[in-house]
Amino acid sequence: MMSKLSFSIAALAVLIAHSAQAATAFITFDDLATGPDNYPAASPSPQTIIYPQATFTGGVILGNATNFPAQSFATSPNIYATSWFGTNLSDMLTITINPSFPTNEVSFPLFNGLTTSQSYTVSAFDASNNLLTSQHLPNIASTTSSGFAIVDLVALGIMSVTITPDSIPDGRWNFAIDSIALNQSLQPVPLPAALPLFASGAGTLLFLSWRKKKKTTA
Repeated sequence: MMSKLSFSIAALAVLIAHSAQAATAFITFDDLATGPDNYPAASPSPQTIIYPQATFTGGVILGNATNFPAQSFATSPNIYATSWFGTNLSDMLTITINPSFPTNEVSFPLFNGLTTSQSYTVSAFDASNNLLTSQHLPNIASTTSSGFAIVDLVALGIMSVTITPDSIPDGRWNFAIDSIALNQSLQPVPLPAALPLFASGAGTLLFLSWRKKKKTTA
């Protein structure tokens, strides 16, 4: 009988092989018309955003959003966002993967739009809505401090991803996502490794993420 360790190693090898073969995508929302800079002006609300690889629900497109100093860490101008003071917006954003686009990794920056720190949980599910993996992001800094964190979920057969705040103090939530990488990672990398990618949107985000990490740890 195969031991648990050897089984884990085998499963990891299969995952790496599948990831290496899978097509990649990078969704920035910037191919869409620039959205309004505030939630009340967004219409219709909510907005379902459909790409060949994935569909986004629960929020609206904002362009060059007001009171969003972390804009420089996103791919401008558009983000996909939700807030308690929007119209009929959800306290959960959902990414639904197109079955024709096999996905084993989903990575993106998650921006906290509140003026206080907030913790979030991001979860990945399979086609039967079984939890595959999740990532807890504790105490993301406030929007006034350009608070954001990098999500990186890896599992075979990801079909949907949900993003939710761990709590909703006083019924308030406000967060956004952008620069969605499928079958690739946006984890911060050292500057020399990021330089060859700098001309691309993904490379810019990688570099800026690394730069912010260096600032906060200096």
